[in-house]
Amino acid sequence: STDGNISISQCETMDGLKLQLPTTDYASFLQNTPSPLSAWCTDALVSEFQYLQQNAAEPISKFLDYIT
Repeated sequence: STDGNISISQCETMDGLKLQLPTTDYASFLQNTPSPLSAWCTDALVSEFQYLQQNAAEPISKFLDYIT
């Protein structure tokens, strides 16, 4: 939701983020999420990035290789 995104953008800590996520469209991601949330977020980001990198075509695949 738009209101949730404004709240998330104002979070300065992971604890603040944890408090705001249940009020957003991302609440379902928290249901089975292990603690700490920051480690889970990092793992999820890496997994998504690797998926993009493996499935990208030139020239974006070269760029993704470069930034890793």
